[in-house]
Amino acid sequence: MDLVRSLAGFAAALESGVSQVWLTGHLGLQGWRDRGLLRADDTCFTVLRQPLELFVSFANYVVAQVATVPLEPQSLRWAGWLAEAEIKSGSSRADMAKALLLKSSGLVEEMANPMTTYLSSEHERSAVRAYEHALAWNCDMVTMVELADYIHKLGVEDDLPRLNESQPGSLRVEELSPVERARIADRLLEEDLILWGLATS
Repeated sequence: MDLVRSLAGFAAALESGVSQVWLTGHLGLQGWRDRGLLRADDTCFTVLRQPLELFVSFANYVVAQVATVPLEPQSLRWAGWLAEAEIKSGSSRADMAKALLLKSSGLVEEMANPMTTYLSSEHERSAVRAYEHALAWNCDMVTMVELADYIHKLGVEDDLPRLNESQPGSLRVEELSPVERARIADRLLEEDLILWGLATS
């Protein structure tokens, strides 16, 4: 995030002869515009992931980070989320991730509906508004399945590396019961599921 902030105005200052500059990061769409990092004629796209898959992957990442780099500030915060989830001693990584999704209030407070949050304005956060916002600012909504073809159409020949892949023993969506899936959706995904439906219909 600090890198993105330090680049404020960078895109606007580029000479018109530059054909491609790629800027990425977890900054909301309005933030890119407000900081002058997105010009009117730039190609803008956001990658959407099926919301339940996204959260299972994120929960696995949290568990892995807390286990491997426990003293990092982010890991310390996430360890608090795991403590809220009342995880039993000796639990597997998959059980820890599941407990996090089902019980942590910190996860809900900080991370619920992230795709809707990133695409909405600061003042109105809803799936419909996020969808309209992306369309109004010509920001393509690309699913994970469509991503490789999309970037190849932009002239990028190399395949994108897959970052933060879940480790063996991590939770898989298929391991969640229908009741657990519904509970996670109610806690974390209500607006993102609507956005996903709008973007993929």
